[in-house]
Amino acid sequence: MNTINSAAAAAREGARASTGQFGEQHRDPAPDGLIDSFVPGNPEYEAVFTTIQSQGHDDDDALDAALADNQVGVDEVVGMLRATFRKGSGTDAGSPEEDNAVNDAVRALFDDEDDLDGALADNNVGVDAVIGMMRETYEAGQHNATSAPTAAAPAPVDLTTHLGVIHAKAAARQAVYEADQAGVRLVAEDITSKFPDAAELLMRTRGDGFYAVKVVDKDGRHVARPDADGQYLIGNDGNEHEFEGELLYETLVDLPTRPPKDEVGHYIPEYAWFSEDAHAAYFSIDLRTALGK
Repeated sequence: MNTINSAAAAAREGARASTGQFGEQHRDPAPDGLIDSFVPGNPEYEAVFTTIQSQGHDDDDALDAALADNQVGVDEVVGMLRATFRKGSGTDAGSPEEDNAVNDAVRALFDDEDDLDGALADNNVGVDAVIGMMRETYEAGQHNATSAPTAAAPAPVDLTTHLGVIHAKAAARQAVYEADQAGVRLVAEDITSKFPDAAELLMRTRGDGFYAVKVVDKDGRHVARPDADGQYLIGNDGNEHEFEGELLYETLVDLPTRPPKDEVGHYIPEYAWFSEDAHAAYFSIDLRTALGK
């Protein structure tokens, strides 16, 4: 399955972990020599805490207690993320930029909103994680409001702050998504160059990834299958065609068995080629979609 570096993975688990002792040090003082700007009077602070209060929580401790009592669901959390984006951007209506900001904030710590929902139900989301995501969407809103047609080069990521770690993890996730997309495109190019009628690559799960079973045409008819050693694709005529077997293996073994989805349940664009046939117990790569056709 896809991985990110050990530091980011540890940060993710730390952000998601819950000790059961809520209200604990979620406003740690800034290190010596640094000024903690997330304090009353700061616009970001006011945006976060007025949003929390608008949901009926007196303060962050009250929100923490509500999380501990499983009184906060995914809809409320996502609603607060949208509210802080709008306060940062100065808008009062939804937008694609808002959707992207919410998705990025959620996906920095969780696979998707379903994963967040499950973590809330399992009491594995503390107030630090929620406030961190709110600050992320507020900053995204501010960036959206002030962004110029040509964006400046991003500043170096500061991994000593919660927000910096969220940015780093979001960037790492996006890099993995794009690498998966690129690998599948190369696989599709290789297969279709040998078998122009190939339309889908059918797979089954193995461990945390997949292995290739066969290639079929648009009507589901068998076109080819990989040999046992993964060195050749064997066509219906019995002829062996050399192909990039190592590329196929490395691409499939690292694919997520549950690619991330957007808010309406569709796979995100980087995984638009992925589908599952529950009846036939196959997973599928649409080769034409992978090629952008």
